[in-house]
Amino acid sequence: MKNIELNSPDTNQVANLGLLISLLLLYCGLCYWLFDAAIMNLVGAWNGRPEYSHGMLVPGISAFLIWQKQNEIRALPGATSKWAVMCVFLAAGFYVIGELTTVYLISQYALLFALYGLTLMLFGARGSLLFLVPILILVFMIPLPNFWQKNLSAELQLISSEIGVLVIRAMGISVLLEGNIIDLGTLQLQVAEACNGLRYLFPLMTFGFLVGYFLCAPMWFKAVLFFSTIPITVLMNSFRIGVIGILVEFWGIEMAQGFIHDFEGWIVFMLCLLV
Repeated sequence: MKNIELNSPDTNQVANLGLLISLLLLYCGLCYWLFDAAIMNLVGAWNGRPEYSHGMLVPGISAFLIWQKQNEIRALPGATSKWAVMCVFLAAGFYVIGELTTVYLISQYALLFALYGLTLMLFGARGSLLFLVPILILVFMIPLPNFWQKNLSAELQLISSEIGVLVIRAMGISVLLEGNIIDLGTLQLQVAEACNGLRYLFPLMTFGFLVGYFLCAPMWFKAVLFFSTIPITVLMNSFRIGVIGILVEFWGIEMAQGFIHDFEGWIVFMLCLLV
């Protein structure tokens, strides 16, 4: 009877489950050990760069999306996919390139491939689709390459300045624009890099992606919703710059400094969410 009990299906299932958990922990531990520097670089960006401060919330959102599908995940049969090996090798290739070039961005994307490779190993190609959106949303926690961000920042500064000046002129105020300098005559306002709108754009794009995921609508509508976050952010940020110019004209430079300046930024972000 003892021999039969040792070889019973229940005992084998427990043994297989233990082996699976052990391999899973080993895989996660290996990923953390390999991607430690890339992860620390991410944390540094979240803490040190205002436009990416939302990034610390994204892993929690991803975990929530997975938790929401826990019943579907439990119902998945144990399976694997031949694409798992390819995905893991792709992650390894990106990791090596990232380490050799010391470009953490590449290593950070390699981590996402490694995570998706894990779902392919555990649940197969079909089962891994349940994890596709929770992994895709992690893209929004990764900073853009510096050269892309600098070019984007410069373009947004100019566009926001031009539209902001139109808002000021609409109030009958005489104003000139030289590059990103708004000349009100007695005062000059510089549209600095911090006023480019990226600190609103990246969080709003994350929010738009999340809303589109939960929204019961055609895919084209979800795409329009997501991409509409870009012009909405640009227009609202430009409006903020215009309002600051108007306030400065009537009440002085204090309207563009300190708490009032920051408070105006929060109002604009909340308006973007409402729109």
